[in-house]
Order: sequence, then structure tokens, then C-alpha cells
Amino acid sequence: MNGKVIKEAYTFDDLLLAPAYSKVVPINVSLKTKLTKQIELNIPVLSAAMDTVTEYEMAIALAKLGGMGIIHKNMSHEEQAEMVRKVKSYEVTEKDTDACVDDKKRLRVGAAVGVSDDTIYRVSALIDAGVDIIAVDSAHGHSKGVIDMVFELRRMCPKLDIIAGNVVTAQAAIDLIYAGASAIKVGVGPGSICTTRVVAGVGVPQLTAINDVYQVAKQYEIGIIADGGIK
Repeated sequence: MNGKVIKEAYTFDDLLLAPAYSKVVPINVSLKTKLTKQIELNIPVLSAAMDTVTEYEMAIALAKLGGMGIIHKNMSHEEQAEMVRKVKSYEVTEKDTDACVDDKKRLRVGAAVGVSDDTIYRVSALIDAGVDIIAVDSAHGHSKGVIDMVFELRRMCPKLDIIAGNVVTAQAAIDLIYAGASAIKVGVGPGSICTTRVVAGVGVPQLTAINDVYQVAKQYEIGIIADGGIK
């Protein structure tokens, strides 16, 4: 095939884990996960930055359980910033023992942005609202626009946590990490209702994509997010 077929690849349905002997007591298992060097989740779950999935209500509900919501970008920057404020101002009580909170005991929340002329202005508004992490969200994250945007946000805000994606290759991970990404979102077409692979013929089976990106990300202590098709 003239070098065009890279290798055999696998998705989750292709493989099973063989159970082995264990001394672990399930009730003692911790699901705490480092998303970035600054953010720890109590459960390793983020909600999708889709307008049918995550607005402030979902972000509050998920953060109370220990995860984090990523508020979608299909609205004005004022509306998105206001949703972030609603999450950050939610009153966390002693009953919320599993809540994912910041150092001020406020619920954590992320927000998605695209690659457009107003992105910098939108990010500034989100930072003012108290957002914990920005997701530079694109169907094809290994592109000049996404890489340049991550680089510019990192230059503008050295301490800002930035998710970049979506990608499916090691080289894409390298380029985004060098641009300044704090975490990498992996997956093109694995979602249960996603038609990217069928319509466009683009993607890599998810298990292989995760492994390829992880082999790079672990060297830089960068978190990865398996995006789509959670089961």
C-alpha cells in the first residue's frame, strides 16, 4: 500500500481485559485523577462541550460528583462567562463530600473556545469569570489554527490550564504540547452518535489513538482525555 497504511489498530470493542488475582477491596479504590498539574478530579469524568450536553446545570451536577463540566461555546462570550460564574458561585456544603473544588472551595468548571477572531476576548472574559480550564475545541486539533491559538493563549496566560484537541496521533500530541497544552483530548469519531469516520473516512480506532498519544504525553506529565463513546 505504498506506506499509506500505518499499522493495525484497535478500538475498545476489539479487546478484553483478562481478570487476574487481586487483593484490592473495591470500597477502598480511589478514582482521583490528575487532569493537569494544577487540577485533580475525584472521578475521571468530563462532560462533553456540546450545546445539548453541558451548560451550567450539568457543570454543577458533575462537579458535585467529583468530575468537571466543560461549558460549550455555541453562545455569546457574555452568556458563557455568566454560566461559569453560576458554577463558581454555587454554594458547596458539607454534604458535597466528593465535589471537585478549587483552593477557594468553589466548584471547578471548564469552558470551550474555538479558533476565531474573538477567541482571545472570549478567553479573557472567561478568566475574569473564574474559569479553571480552557478547552481549545476542534474536530481536527492537529491544525495550524489550533496550534497557534494554544501558543498565543500560553503566551498571554502562562498559568492558564489549556486542553487542546481533538487528535489521534503522537505527532499531534507533540505539536500541541510544545505549543503549551496542559492536557490533550484524544478521539476523532468514537462517539456513539458521531458520523465523522463514516462520512469523512477520517479517524484512528480509539484504543490505539489513546495509546499513541499517551506514549508521548507521559514523557511530559501531560494529561490525556479519551473523548467520545464513554461506556
